[in-house]
Amino acid sequence: MGNMLGLCHVSKSFGGLVAVDNVSFTIEEGEIVGLLGPNGSGKTTVLNMISGSFRPTSGEIWYKATNISRMRAHDIVQVGIARTFQLVRVLGAFTCAQNVAAALAFHPGGAFGRAAVERIERLLDTVGLVLKADALASDLTYIDLKRLELARALALDPSVLLLDEWLAGLSGTELDDGIALIRSLRTQGLTILLVEHVMRAIRALCDRCIVLSSAVKIAEGATGDVLSDPRVVTSYLGSHDA
Repeated sequence: MGNMLGLCHVSKSFGGLVAVDNVSFTIEEGEIVGLLGPNGSGKTTVLNMISGSFRPTSGEIWYKATNISRMRAHDIVQVGIARTFQLVRVLGAFTCAQNVAAALAFHPGGAFGRAAVERIERLLDTVGLVLKADALASDLTYIDLKRLELARALALDPSVLLLDEWLAGLSGTELDDGIALIRSLRTQGLTILLVEHVMRAIRALCDRCIVLSSAVKIAEGATGDVLSDPRVVTSYLGSHDA
């Protein structure tokens, strides 16, 4: 066990707007950690900085022993960090298999021929889409689009997976299936940072939670402790079904 990911006094400003203000935390290998907070609190900005879409205005971001604060997004993917997005990003005119094949092209080691075919099949099986390998992405249901985006992220063979509201919009058995799928990824060795509003999923999945409010970190700790923290209840959970 050891630190997989760490933010050290990280801030991000857009002109006069401070989106993230002096935020620090670490994530240990094998953890599922929730990054919580009301809309506009800075959660997605944190993910964007970790994944290289934004560069911090100040502070440092570390992946294992590597300072990734100034690395470009495609280089960060190469070292072992992948993500999903709030708005699903897949290639609608491609089949599920072709979508995963396109992601495999960015894998550090590459995959070609029969090895690529086998890898695509394993990835689609992992997310529950193996029977829809030849279906167009544009024909998929919402949950299956999310499964496909996850397969594309996993094709990059990450050690750290950033999930930005991956469970949003799911209900009933879909949510149960989604929780089970994320839980299974930890057994495969992934470390996960999860931005989420669905309290049922947070309680079921997260070892620890970090809470942002108005760009600053207001709480961090074991999930049950954090969700009962009066500051968290006041700033966030009071307006949600906890």
